[in-house]
Amino acid sequence: MEINQDFVRRQARDIEAVHRQAMRQDEATVDQLVNGAGAELSAETKSDLILGGIHRRRVLMFGGAAVATSAVFAACKGATPSVVATPATTTSTAVPGSVKDATILRTASSIEALAVSVYAQAISSGLVKTAATLDLIKLFQSQHNQHGDLFQRATRSAGGVAFTDANPVLMQQVVQPRLAALKSEADVVSLAYDLEHLASATYQADIGTFDNPKYNTTVASVGATEARHVALLAVLGGKSATGTPDNAFQADQDAVKPGIGV
Repeated sequence: MEINQDFVRRQARDIEAVHRQAMRQDEATVDQLVNGAGAELSAETKSDLILGGIHRRRVLMFGGAAVATSAVFAACKGATPSVVATPATTTSTAVPGSVKDATILRTASSIEALAVSVYAQAISSGLVKTAATLDLIKLFQSQHNQHGDLFQRATRSAGGVAFTDANPVLMQQVVQPRLAALKSEADVVSLAYDLEHLASATYQADIGTFDNPKYNTTVASVGATEARHVALLAVLGGKSATGTPDNAFQADQDAVKPGIGV
């Protein structure tokens, strides 16, 4: 199925607009977590901070599909989580974090670094010939880089040491075999789809698990962008003409457990 490149570019612009808005809100939230300072917050952001980032509109933003990534769980079984964390420095306005929160956020940043690395290798492979698809991959790589920076900042606000490398377990057990087998643009899109779904499912599963519920805002916003990635890649990969392949609502059974590889 041939995809109209103008359609891809329009979708990319829409995803970038939503991403920019979410990042502004998330950065304000992290500033609040650190010291309660920062730019004046919108009414919606204040509501997110009070409610822990979970409300009906944000939950419904998680669209996409479930894709089997059993290799992730096979690779992850028996892995021992590790996290370097120190007690958060608190003031009268600072919000304390926890080792648990830092572990979840470190895992998230390791997934973002993994995505950045995978897209870099996909770009350098020369396999992606369609201009709009190549531009989309570059855009997604940029967004993952920003998401990783955000998760690293959030990790430090929780009292942990930011994790900046690509997740080694997922890289070795899941990604490298797929990278070695890439032979076409379709293969690249398929790998990107699976990786984006893994990230989206992970952040969906993370919601509601933090000791400090305000971190829900960060994972929910980033997860919503990743779900948009999944939907568009589903169209490019011929999985769906509407961007909602497999199931109407994405499930989180393919999520990476906190602490894997970090």
